[in-house]
Amino acid sequence: MNSLRQIVHALEIGSRAAQKSVGLSGAQLLVLQILEAGGVMSINELAQKSHTHQSSVSVVVSRLVEAGLIKRAAASEDARRLELSVTAAGRKALQVGFVTPQQQLMGSLERFPPKRVRELRVLLEEVVALSGMDSGTPPMFFERANRQANSGSGSVARDRSRLPRK
Repeated sequence: MNSLRQIVHALEIGSRAAQKSVGLSGAQLLVLQILEAGGVMSINELAQKSHTHQSSVSVVVSRLVEAGLIKRAAASEDARRLELSVTAAGRKALQVGFVTPQQQLMGSLERFPPKRVRELRVLLEEVVALSGMDSGTPPMFFERANRQANSGSGSVARDRSRLPRK
């Protein structure tokens, strides 16, 4: 149990530190970092890379688009497909070099054999089911799914003014 508390605590502290350092939540910063590293992606590709449900990533992406940190455009070869890319303002925000605890956690899981990761996933799913904590599709860590993009204490649009200026 201590290990689980340590992970949750590190994620919470990391999200607050990201907010203070970059003006973005940990989830927003993670999405921006994954998109920057992977180049142009769709929502589904971004969800896969972040190991998060598409609807949860979509909420975070909408906030980043509204803040001008990500650009959403129709793909040239298929106008039905939306492509996401990091804007110049988004790249500027990433210059701080903040490493999210989510990145650290995903990196550590990548060092395990796939069989062990599957075992861990199954165990955690059983804990959720047995504890009655299954609440549907969860938002990304410390990112409220129903928060309005321009309201609340962690609004990206409002906090954009705290981005580093060079």
